[in-house]
Amino acid sequence: MARRLRHAAGNDPVPVRDALVRMIRYWENGQRGITERYELLCAAALEIKPDQLSGGSGAEGREDSDDGAPLFRPVSRAVDLGTWLESTNVGEATVAYLAATARRLSGDYTHQPPLTVLNDAVELQRRITDLLRGGRQRLPQTRDLCQAGAEVFAVLALLCGDIGQYASAEAYGNAGWICAQEAGSGLAGAYVLSAQAKTAQWQKRYAQAMAKARQGYEICPPAGARVLLACQEAL
Repeated sequence: MARRLRHAAGNDPVPVRDALVRMIRYWENGQRGITERYELLCAAALEIKPDQLSGGSGAEGREDSDDGAPLFRPVSRAVDLGTWLESTNVGEATVAYLAATARRLSGDYTHQPPLTVLNDAVELQRRITDLLRGGRQRLPQTRDLCQAGAEVFAVLALLCGDIGQYASAEAYGNAGWICAQEAGSGLAGAYVLSAQAKTAQWQKRYAQAMAKARQGYEICPPAGARVLLACQEAL
């Protein structure tokens, strides 16, 4: 029934499958009345008329009914808010896959052909950007996607700096820094600052490179890229 409800909802936001299952159980055992929205969705999912769900009395048992129960309307809105907050356009497995792929690209940068890594990074960044801009994620998922995006932008900045595309490198570095800030990730921010320091070195802006490396060293967790950043500062 949860799968049918999600299909009937189409592009409208609904909770994840497990949350829908819990809601259906509440409706079945009478712990919670069904709202008008979900009554219509259930009818569409079962391909019946809405009044057939309650034996002909469409408003009976509905939380937002006007039958002398105005207090139920705020309850219905509260339930709808919880439903909206639980809705997402991306699964946890997908978020984990994108994060792992972003980390893999950082390793590929050192031993894979640059064009291959560049194409992979551009495609991965496109997927992350599409999810963030056109979707609906829960807050932890948004932070994880921003962190992955920051790491991919760092790789793109490194690659563009290596081939002398400094304007592109700076644009990618700036976007990566914003993503790292939104994610609240010191490690992702350190990766971006390391890429920016390398770009500045290529351009012979050594004072700026040193400042970026120092800033990255200060925010990087002990287990991160602190040795690399210290070396960049020393150069």
